[in-house]
Amino acid sequence: MPIAIVRATYTEQNALETFFTELFGWGKTEVLWKRGRYQCTLPRRMTQDEIEKLQQAVRVEHYDQHNRAIVRHDRQLPSDYSLVTAVSASMKQCPAFVLNGVPIRSPTLPIEISNDGLPVIHDNNSLPLDELLRTHQVKGAYTSNGGFWSRKLLSHIISRERVLAELKTYTVLTNAEDYLDDIRPEDSRLSSTIKTYLGTFVLLLLLERGHEIDKFINEEVSDQNLPVILHSATWPGKVNLCLKTNPNQPLECFRGWKTFEKEAFERTQWQLLVPYFQLDADKNATHYTLNEKTILPWLKRDQDSRSSVQPSGQEGGFGSVSTVKIDPHSHGFRDILREVHLKDDLFALKLLHDEGYNNMESFQNEVNQLRRFNGFANPHLVTLLATFTRSGRYNFIFPYANSNLEYYWEKIKPNPKMDIDMVRWVSRQCLGIMGAIDVIHNPKHLRNLTEERYGRHGDVKPDNILWFQSSDNERGILVVSDMGLSAFHRENSKSGISRYKIPKVPGYSPPECDVKGGKISRAYDIWTLGCLFLELLTWLLGGWKLVGEFQEARRSVYITGALNNIFYTLKTIEGQEGYVAQVKTQVMQWFRQLHKNKNCPQFIHDALDIIETKMLIVIHVDRKRAKSRQLRKEFEDIHKKCLDDSDSDYCLKGIPINCLERAGSAVGIDLNEDAIAAISEHQPDLLSHDPILDGEIKKSPLPMYWENVDKIRHVDALKVSNQETTMRWCEECEKECCAIMCERCGTETILKEFST
Repeated sequence: MPIAIVRATYTEQNALETFFTELFGWGKTEVLWKRGRYQCTLPRRMTQDEIEKLQQAVRVEHYDQHNRAIVRHDRQLPSDYSLVTAVSASMKQCPAFVLNGVPIRSPTLPIEISNDGLPVIHDNNSLPLDELLRTHQVKGAYTSNGGFWSRKLLSHIISRERVLAELKTYTVLTNAEDYLDDIRPEDSRLSSTIKTYLGTFVLLLLLERGHEIDKFINEEVSDQNLPVILHSATWPGKVNLCLKTNPNQPLECFRGWKTFEKEAFERTQWQLLVPYFQLDADKNATHYTLNEKTILPWLKRDQDSRSSVQPSGQEGGFGSVSTVKIDPHSHGFRDILREVHLKDDLFALKLLHDEGYNNMESFQNEVNQLRRFNGFANPHLVTLLATFTRSGRYNFIFPYANSNLEYYWEKIKPNPKMDIDMVRWVSRQCLGIMGAIDVIHNPKHLRNLTEERYGRHGDVKPDNILWFQSSDNERGILVVSDMGLSAFHRENSKSGISRYKIPKVPGYSPPECDVKGGKISRAYDIWTLGCLFLELLTWLLGGWKLVGEFQEARRSVYITGALNNIFYTLKTIEGQEGYVAQVKTQVMQWFRQLHKNKNCPQFIHDALDIIETKMLIVIHVDRKRAKSRQLRKEFEDIHKKCLDDSDSDYCLKGIPINCLERAGSAVGIDLNEDAIAAISEHQPDLLSHDPILDGEIKKSPLPMYWENVDKIRHVDALKVSNQETTMRWCEECEKECCAIMCERCGTETILKEFST
């Protein structure tokens, strides 16, 4: 026979006795008056059949709000299973059942929810407060913690009227009403400025010690002083509870409590102390330092269609990302996410890896970048919502992304339909992503800085471009994420960190990763963005299949001896010592192949030209990659053409073009130590460059150039003797400046200014 004790509660004694007699035929049962209600605990343990019968009876019970009566809604069940047959004419609603301390309610009938997302609790509800609390406890994603109550939910359930009614049942309290304002102030806004005892009172209710609230108020065990902490007593097997502000002074209000009751109070308090996540007044992410016992307000995720779009957990270079559903009354992000046109029911939780990254320096660096560069600065930048530490681990909360770009290409839209809306969407995303990178490179929105600063991303790749479903565009929006390698610098600081934590499979890595003195710079971002855009246009023309063909076409032997698909190659020099870096022949051929595609419209031709001539450039003394501001302007120009309804041919009409075959510039380079070591160890079979047959070798900047690359703000360069004249826009004086940049070290000296 199962160990199951049932307690029923109702307002009328006779009706309660009749109910059990008619439902189970057990005869008269003892009914006790307790806390303003009649309660009956069955005199014996129930059999499994009796438990199932009671549960089934509750399942078919339905409260009709219009008729204020209990009606049957499942005609297939035998009548003796329905509460209707057992409830007497005078019983206006069914009793409240508690089975082994847990309320029994229908799993098939959801609790009625109001417009604000809180449960509807009718004034004539017969449940005692403790059972009402348990009925509306939020079941979290982790059942081991027993669920939780948000502060908003507690305030909704524990109204002033219910608190007052409960206090009046405590005969041991004199003038019990005097405690009402301490527990539930009439003006709820005062709870943030005065000591309140709502949480403390709830804890006592759950432990059936509500009548002792006066002791806790006298000792100021307020909500603001929770959690109380366990303190081992001087004798074995005994524990004391203390305020965290006075951890060695046992609280007198727990005098007379048994050890297991104190432990239950300490354990249960965490179910009330769930954090409420929100942005600060300046719309910046707030950091929360959480106790290891803190219950996170995560809910079980519905297994809907979106949950299958992307795995719930992903491993990246710097952290793992999982999808969480946050209790809607435990966060304040709804309005903010609507402002940036994103949905607010799911969130992404990023946990920094232990090895090398789970430290204050890595955490603070990423937080700083995410606060500076977010969706409020540009909608194509990811918005950090909150951060917290718990059990020594650093966590970030972001809006939920349905997938990253590679997953979107492969699984969600493997065969895009190249209609006018799709082409315009791709054009808009290119412009948006370019604009997001420009915001990082040239953060004009940070007006409170006392000196000119700049940023860089450092890890642009499909994994770090997220696809969000958007309320603003049915096709969604692509957003730049993962600031793990990003940096923000003064004008006079170094540009980057040499080959710092470059991914083991480089993919989009630029040539400077193998160059002596090469840095992760803003120019680095331009190369990686060029790689991304080239694959994005490939996908638009031929879907995921064509992207795969491109990735396979550019596979070649790298200096490690293994095949990889980066966009450049290192070659030996025929008859000479040294090496050259060059855009792979396969990549240059791919440009020609896309231009020749019968479906290639002028929009793609124009975008390919920008990528080939201004982004995928091996830097040498005669040629640099374009700056983000210039590129943003060029993508803006072609996007305007895409939006011109009078010329839809620009987006759709295929114009295959046969372009001349040409090779990228071969640039002589000095390899860094990592590259030299890889060649020495693996002895790769590299291709050779013949200066006579394959073209002249361009001169690479000296290593000192890379130290200053982010300080050089040229636009259109002109050769002047042994120096390079540049045009520079000065943000401070709002003038263009004619400047000289040394081709050897990159040092820039302004010669003159002129008004524009």
